[in-house]
Amino acid sequence: MSGAGIHNFLCDQGATFRKTISLKQSDGTTAVDLSGYSARMKIKDEVGGTLIKSLTSAANGGLTIGGGAGNAANGEIDILISATDTGSFSAPQTGVYDIETVTGSTVDRILQGKFIINPEVTD
Repeated sequence: MSGAGIHNFLCDQGATFRKTISLKQSDGTTAVDLSGYSARMKIKDEVGGTLIKSLTSAANGGLTIGGGAGNAANGEIDILISATDTGSFSAPQTGVYDIETVTGSTVDRILQGKFIINPEVTD
């Protein structure tokens, strides 16, 4: 894999946050086989700042390799943050995040950007 992509996420406070990332080879069509990989993500208020949320691909960690199908060869990583957890986020707020994949001693940052939290009105 090569350099991290940049994408800003918009998260509604108090709502379930669900996103799927699809990783492709340099040809733009072939899925990256994530067999044997783990993934991790951190959301902070600023680079080097206070942790808002940490997610991993460990059981119930919020990241799923292979997406809902559980097929690591499809190059997907699902992100899930519960409504309870997003309800505890301070809003409005613009933080930062990155997502890394890990295999053996190799760590690749695959995506990074702003994590924008919109305040909830109805609760």
